[in-house]
Amino acid sequence: TKRLPIPSPYYETIYRRTKRFFNWLVAEEEIASNPMARIQHPKIEEKVIPIVSETDFAKLLKLTDPQLRRTKREKFRAIRDRAALWLLCDTSGRKDEIAGISVEDVDLQQRRVLVMGKGRKERYLWVGNTTAKALWRYLREREGVYPITDDLWVDAEGRPMTSAWLYFMLKRLGRSAGIP
Repeated sequence: TKRLPIPSPYYETIYRRTKRFFNWLVAEEEIASNPMARIQHPKIEEKVIPIVSETDFAKLLKLTDPQLRRTKREKFRAIRDRAALWLLCDTSGRKDEIAGISVEDVDLQQRRVLVMGKGRKERYLWVGNTTAKALWRYLREREGVYPITDDLWVDAEGRPMTSAWLYFMLKRLGRSAGIP
């Protein structure tokens, strides 16, 4: 079996935790000095996260145009995917935050969405007019057919989407649009 390389952020995390532990031992007078004091902090490469260009985003939106869909299922999926795209584009929401939204977390009057962030902290994502309209259209489409679950994102049968759906939706659309 081939062993995968250990990512450098892992080493940096272990370094910080170990140093913090030894600092605690010094503060508790269990040891005289921190053995990590002379070990250099590991350097990690800063990764630039690529963003989607306006041209590529337009391609993704074109793929989610409900008017280009023939069946009711395809139209519903396009409306849902378009709302998710706008929400991702318009906010600083993480994939898991966006995927885990419930219907009652969406406040279109205030143009905001409540999400559960890192560390189980709730925060609001503020949305613009276009995103609010896309969410409103999705909720209207969803309400008439799939009012069963509290989860915001549902499939064409009304079942809640798994947390991985957003990733796979973006991969599918990106591949169709020719976006790496």
